[in-house]
Amino acid sequence: GSSKLRGSWTQLDYTARQESPQTFTFGDETFFIGDPVTTRVKGSLYTADFQYDFVRRREGYMGFYIGALFLDSDSVIVSGTKQVAQTGHVPLPMIGMSGRTYYGRRFSFEGEFAYGTIGSRGSGWLASFTMRFHLSDRLAAVGGYRRLSLKGHDDRDSVDVKLSGWLFGGEFSL
Repeated sequence: GSSKLRGSWTQLDYTARQESPQTFTFGDETFFIGDPVTTRVKGSLYTADFQYDFVRRREGYMGFYIGALFLDSDSVIVSGTKQVAQTGHVPLPMIGMSGRTYYGRRFSFEGEFAYGTIGSRGSGWLASFTMRFHLSDRLAAVGGYRRLSLKGHDDRDSVDVKLSGWLFGGEFSL
C-alpha cells in the first residue's frame, strides 16, 4: 500500500426558497409553519485527510482516510420583513473511503464517502463522485457531484444542513 496527504477547498453559494415545513427559531426570529422562507448559505468547505491505499494498481486504487472537515459559512434567512444573518464555523473529524479507476492515460473516475461525529452534539457525512481529465501526471481538470449533510445542536441552536451540487475545478498532485 501507499499513503498520501489530501486537502480540498470548495466555495459554497446556495440559495433555496420554500414554505417552512415547521415552526423554527433562527437567531432572535421565529419563522412559522407555512411562511415563505428564502435561505442563503455562502462560505467555504475545507477538508484535510491522511489516506492509506490498501489496494494500488495501475488500473486504480482503494483506500481509507482519516481527517477533518471544516465548514465556514454565513447564513441568511428571509421571510417577509424578517431577516436574520449568522456566521457559523463547524469542525468535524471524518473517516472515509475513496477509490479511483483509470481509463487510459487521460480519464479517471473517483468515488468517496466519509462520516464524522462529535458525539451527542452532531454528525455529518460527505459523498462525491468525480471524473478527471488528466492533462499530465500531476495536473487534472475535475468535474462531478458532491452531497454534504450535517446535523447538530448545542444548548440553544440546532442545524440540519443538506447541501449538494455540481463541482468543477482543478487538481494538482505533489
